[in-house]
This record gives sequence, structure tokens and C-alpha cells, in this order.
Amino acid sequence: MDARAYSTVDTALSASAGSNSGMRMPPSANSASAATKAGTVSSMNTTDRGHMAAGLPLLITLFVHVGRLCEAAPASRTAAGASLSATQRRAGQIRRFRELLVKHAREHRPVDFYAQTLGTTVAQLGRICREEISSSPLAVINEHLVREAQRALVYSHMSVKQIAHDLEFDDIAYFSRYFRKQTGVTPTQFQKEAIRALAIDRRGA
Repeated sequence: MDARAYSTVDTALSASAGSNSGMRMPPSANSASAATKAGTVSSMNTTDRGHMAAGLPLLITLFVHVGRLCEAAPASRTAAGASLSATQRRAGQIRRFRELLVKHAREHRPVDFYAQTLGTTVAQLGRICREEISSSPLAVINEHLVREAQRALVYSHMSVKQIAHDLEFDDIAYFSRYFRKQTGVTPTQFQKEAIRALAIDRRGA
């Protein structure tokens, strides 16, 4: 039982005790007969039972409410822990997926290869990617491969044909179509623009 539950119970019990302890037989001003005293005590006991009976439904309601609080608190903590654990698992799957891409992207493996290696299904991997990075597994693969090509085009001093071969494309024509589909420009156009931008930046520095 948590602090809120204990506080609720203490308040309810204090109120109940206060109402019952407040019932005191007034002192007799003179001597009364035993029969009169017995009748007064009986009347007061009946009054006390009436007050207790009137307060009982409230106490029962409070105890039920406290019981629900006690049950809900562990459940909410368990749900929060499960949610955090699920988030961590999804983030771990994305990290492992990217690590696999570093090793295998140039092999042009399909999505199901990565899903099987990660111990999941294509549908589950797709759901994880959408939830974590708002993308599809295929888009993640293409993004990684295009980034590799862009780095090579700008910093490697290799020709487009050499880069296509290095990234294990069948031929330069297919590589050019693929690159243009992903970026909107051909590898040659990208390389020229990037080298020009770097030269301008160096002159400015």
C-alpha cells in the first residue's frame, strides 16, 4: 500500500473514531435509579450503533478505493517498465540493422536477409523502422548505399566506373540509374557539383 492509500485510510479511521468518541453520557446532576441509568445507556448504545451503521458504507467505499489504488500502482509501474523495455529493444534492432548494413550493403542483399539475421520477420522489421525512424527497411538500405557512393564520389578521386565496381554494381549504366533514382542527379553531376562546392569553400577559408 502506498503513501496515498495509507493517508486515505488514516483519514477515514480518524473521522470514524472521532464520531464515535464524541458520544459521551452526560454526568448525572443527582442520584438516579439504576433502571433510569440502564435505560440511558441502552439509548446511547443504540445511537452509537446508528452512527456507526450510517458511516459504514463510506468506510467500505474508501477501503475499496484504497484497494484499487494499491492494485493500480504496481500495474502502472509494470506497464511503464514494459513500454521502456520495448522501446529499448526496437532501438537495439535499429542499431544492429545499421551495423549489418556496414558489412553487407555492397552485397545488395534483400530485406529478408537482414530480417532473418536479426531474428525477426520482414513485416516486424518494417514496423520497427517506421516506428523508430519513420522509414522503411528498403529505404534505409538505399540511403546507406547512396551515402557510400556520395562519399566515394567526393573524396576518393575514383572515376564513376571505379566507384560502381567498388560498390559491386553490375555496370556503370545500372549504377547511374540507381543513383539518379535515389538522388535526382547522375553520379557525374553530383561529383562535379560537390567538387565545385568544396573548391569554393576552400577559397573562402
